[in-house]
Amino acid sequence: MTPEEEKRIVLWSKAHPEDVRIRLITTEDDRSRLLADFCDRLTTAAPNVALFAEHGDGKELPSIEITPRLRYHAVPLVRELEPFLQALAGVSPGLSGSMQDDIKNLDLPAFLQVFIAPTCPHCPLTVQQLLPLPLASPRIHLAVVDGALFPERAERLAVRSVPTVLLDEQYRWTGSFPLNELVGMIAKRDPAKLGAASLETMLKEGNASAVAEMMLKEQKIFPAFVDLLVDEKMFVRLGAMVVMEEIVERDRGLAAQVVAPLWERFDPAGRQARGDIIHVIGEVADPRVVPHLEAILNGPYGPDIKEAARDALARITAL
Repeated sequence: MTPEEEKRIVLWSKAHPEDVRIRLITTEDDRSRLLADFCDRLTTAAPNVALFAEHGDGKELPSIEITPRLRYHAVPLVRELEPFLQALAGVSPGLSGSMQDDIKNLDLPAFLQVFIAPTCPHCPLTVQQLLPLPLASPRIHLAVVDGALFPERAERLAVRSVPTVLLDEQYRWTGSFPLNELVGMIAKRDPAKLGAASLETMLKEGNASAVAEMMLKEQKIFPAFVDLLVDEKMFVRLGAMVVMEEIVERDRGLAAQVVAPLWERFDPAGRQARGDIIHVIGEVADPRVVPHLEAILNGPYGPDIKEAARDALARITAL
């Protein structure tokens, strides 16, 4: 942090003396120290900012959380300092009446990521455009990601320039874009194209029944939902299994759509996820899986996996 940036934070703090709380989520990732150092300097220059630090499980990037719906996977200095301070103060450009109408009654969550670089001349404007969205709607989540600091995230999502905005990892805008177009897309998305992050958010918010209802209405198991059933995080898998229980109870034929994609993910999955895959398939009770389960019983799998296969076979036989 330069003396000029520190001075800017001091002036901001005097202009916005209200107490502000932020969370620093660190991991074993060495880049956590960069975010921690920024937060230390921020709270020194702005005593009204209270910092709460916690150690994450390493399954997500280290971050600075302004609200549960607005996270920075970045060190917001240079050109990015100004929009960051605006977000801290809850100050951002307003939305037009039509855009407010579009997001006022959102049923589906939206997970936005904007990839930036601190020296990018156009990125601050893009961030400023997006900041009103998570502040205006509890359904919209925004992550600001420094693609140079976290190149693995940019590479995984094929982000090659900044600024780039992603919605549910399905839709993207690079460079300048009309905000009303993005808001319209958020409001009118096809539920079947929801990304895993948005579906996971619904599960975290206790909306498992709503996820089930969407798929029952569309008569389709969403591709991203299958990813949740094999997610490495246990709480995500459990939430997805609750959804499957409701679908099995109401429409076993629809539930059977998960069988083929789950088997494709079985061998690459971890041991615990494999057990959950077998459990779900046993609940679906599709007789076409019997040969697969018998192959597990005769294959190089551990006793817990084989026990799960025996239980699944018993459920199928009982129907």
